[in-house]
Amino acid sequence: MQAPKQQIKSACAYIRVSTEQQEELSPDSQRRLLKEYAEKNNMIVTKFYEDLGISGRKADKRPEFQNMISDCKSKDHPYDVVLVWKFSRFARNQEESILYKSLLNKAKIEVVSVSESVPDGMVGGLVERIFEWMDEYYSINLSGEAKRGWEEKRLKGGYPASCPYGYDYVKGGIPKINEEEIKIVRKIFDMYLYDDRSASYITKWLNQNGHRTKFGRTWDNRYLIDLLVNPFFAGKIRWKAFDENKHLKPISEWIIMDGVHDAIITMEEFEEAYKKRIACGALKRRGANGCKNWLSGMVKCSHCGATLIYCKESKHNYSYFRCKGYINGLCSHANYVTENKLTEDIVAGLKNISGLNNEICFKTKSEYHNNDIDSISKQIGEIDKKLKRVRNAFVNGIDTIEEYKASKEKLEAEKKDLEKYLTKSTSPTKTDKKKMLSNIEKVINIITDDESDMFRKSQAIQSICEKIVYSKEADEIDFFFYLS
Repeated sequence: MQAPKQQIKSACAYIRVSTEQQEELSPDSQRRLLKEYAEKNNMIVTKFYEDLGISGRKADKRPEFQNMISDCKSKDHPYDVVLVWKFSRFARNQEESILYKSLLNKAKIEVVSVSESVPDGMVGGLVERIFEWMDEYYSINLSGEAKRGWEEKRLKGGYPASCPYGYDYVKGGIPKINEEEIKIVRKIFDMYLYDDRSASYITKWLNQNGHRTKFGRTWDNRYLIDLLVNPFFAGKIRWKAFDENKHLKPISEWIIMDGVHDAIITMEEFEEAYKKRIACGALKRRGANGCKNWLSGMVKCSHCGATLIYCKESKHNYSYFRCKGYINGLCSHANYVTENKLTEDIVAGLKNISGLNNEICFKTKSEYHNNDIDSISKQIGEIDKKLKRVRNAFVNGIDTIEEYKASKEKLEAEKKDLEKYLTKSTSPTKTDKKKMLSNIEKVINIITDDESDMFRKSQAIQSICEKIVYSKEADEIDFFFYLS
């Protein structure tokens, strides 16, 4: 069943009458034309913004215009369209027109002139591309100017960006050491350099002892590694250390200059920490040759929900799976299992299920994706908001009782259609057990066949399973099937 699309658009209307030209339509005439256009084009006008006797040359001199822009950009997003009698009512200054239309466009709000239609096809598209090009040009130019300013500031020993953990940013001044955080930074480097602790061990230690990052979040390996390879702690300032994909470049490609802030560690300690990270392979980029094992990405931790990643121990020549959350210090349970045991348990589990026949019991989920359900629920919520705005428009004298009834009927009809779809999408799915068990048997044949390659096995298990949850403590496996 295809979800019904939202048809009725919520609109506001902007009316401006200046003292410059006597041939302009009166506010009442503009209001009438805007409401007629809305009714013909399946729109509902819930609010009018009016600047009377004000010139359109400067937007900041029009208070109702500014109120409209502010409302349009609000989190409630009350409008889909801004209606004007003519584009000149919106703005006379081309730069301001482009600026404010661009702001509205980013909020997915269209500006429509009821008396001047933008041509369809190539010409209309060309006009839009010109606006977009100008907006992009301004953005690129502004970004370039900002970057040049940052580099000039760095060359003078300034600090244009936020400071790393351990320091507090001082606007226009030198970063100050944060006395509480600096103790943790010193502890991190001591554990890493002198106690020979791994990054994973330190991350777990930080989280278990209640320490949080500068942003109040739990620590992970990536955040810790960024700290360990940052020369800021040695009193230096670096830039151009990351490539366009935000991967750390080799230190030989960095630009490093002396800062004027206090150092926490020596430059020798920083270099030693950097060398250790290189030796551990933490800065090596991961290959993109596909999955390493046919179960890669499928098996999840029963404690934190993270993936059990495939690892290979070359020294003893065996493979295993371990919780990624544990490796990154975010899970307190190792949830470790060898590749052979996991494979045997999965095959045994599937065989056991396939042999249950009519005794098998399923707990079903909706056939619809959660994102679809959330989207429909959100649309229903938006219609409820529109119903309130329509009622307020009637109470405030914007709409007559007949107009209010017509708008209300349209919105309630649309809401009813969406609710029907939502009811169907959240209803339990009927399952063909016979077909499901047959599919499981086919998968067992593929994954136990020595002639099947890793790709075929991976496709087979993914065709019936959303995920497989493993618990080392309980020695249990839970299968989450796609039901037929």
